Amino acid sequence: MAGSKKSKRKQISTDDGFLMSPKVDFVFKLIFGDEKNKDLLIAFLSAVLGVPAEDFEWIEIINSELLREFSEDKKGILDVRAMTKQGKQIDIEIQILPTEFIPERTMFYWSKMYISQVKPGDTYDLLQKCITINIVDFKCTPLKKLHSSYHLTEDSTGYRLTDILEVHFLDYPNKNR
Repeated sequence: MAGSKKSKRKQISTDDGFLMSPKVDFVFKLIFGDEKNKDLLIAFLSAVLGVPAEDFEWIEIINSELLREFSEDKKGILDVRAMTKQGKQIDIEIQILPTEFIPERTMFYWSKMYISQVKPGDTYDLLQKCITINIVDFKCTPLKKLHSSYHLTEDSTGYRLTDILEVHFLDYPNKNR
């Protein structure tokens, strides 16, 4: 057809045309963890974090395996891990099946990501903000919100002690509330 542009939209499908769900770990990683789809990752981060896409002008998708200090330490493998030019690290997790201790697992992954930034002898000023985004397909909190975000604040005043910690939950069952 003269003058028409061929669609550049990528489809993830099987030979029989079945469109695979982005809720499947493999498909999720293919969409957001592939260098070829960096524009999708940037658009997603911009929407969830409420910052302009330009803030992610430079973003690198990095190794998602969290290293262990000792062989008996628990291992962690993040779904998608990225780093901004400023050094902020971002972990995006998707969890479809109800799983106990999601907040605790989130903090475990966050802490491993945070401490991985420094080596013995480094100064603490090298530590950069770490952000975790959890997409869950089950009720994770009693809140009736699709998107909730958490920071380290003082209980009675709400004073934010530091901005190094940021955790987001996209609670899919709340999408219609």
